[in-house]
Amino acid sequence: MGKLLLAPRKKVIRRRKKRRLEGGTQTAPIGVRDSLDPSDPNPLLAFEMQNVYPRDPFTSDGVRHRPGTLLMGAQIASGQCQRGYQYTQLDGTTFTLQVCKGEIYTFNWSTSVWTKVVSSANLSSASVTLSTTAICYAATFANEVIISDGVNKPFSWDGASGAGGLTPLTNAQVIFGQPVVYSAKWFGILNTARSSFIWSEEASLNTGF
Repeated sequence: MGKLLLAPRKKVIRRRKKRRLEGGTQTAPIGVRDSLDPSDPNPLLAFEMQNVYPRDPFTSDGVRHRPGTLLMGAQIASGQCQRGYQYTQLDGTTFTLQVCKGEIYTFNWSTSVWTKVVSSANLSSASVTLSTTAICYAATFANEVIISDGVNKPFSWDGASGAGGLTPLTNAQVIFGQPVVYSAKWFGILNTARSSFIWSEEASLNTGF
């Protein structure tokens, strides 16, 4: 009986690219572990990465630093603002707004300037009460933005400067946390009974409840 002897196959080793990092040379990570006890002990997963991200999560092609941030204009006021929000209307008009010290400001992306568009006097003129310190919440509904501070009844704003664009939502109650839009209605959790919630009529800001 004859025998056929085959030469052993050579093991092909595929080497990943090396990246020169501070402290020596090592293979660049392709991502971050989401567990301290992973089922896959992949040496290409970093335990922690901060302010960087993988260029390609499949090829270990190095990491890039996270792009920096720029200051959005001059400081509006000392202390913490109450809410930042991006409000877009049906025609595509967009407002980048801040509620700060009980007033509303909008940002001009071309000039990097914040402009006060609704003052405390405007709010008072429109019979709207807004806290100067409480964290506010916002939601776009019926082409306006609903703003609630969790202390007073919410109100809506249509983007116009001054008191003319403000509508106090007098039929609603004080709500807790974020107003939510669902099935063409807006909903809110009652501040005084947080296992209960209120809702408006369809496409109506101030009826229902």
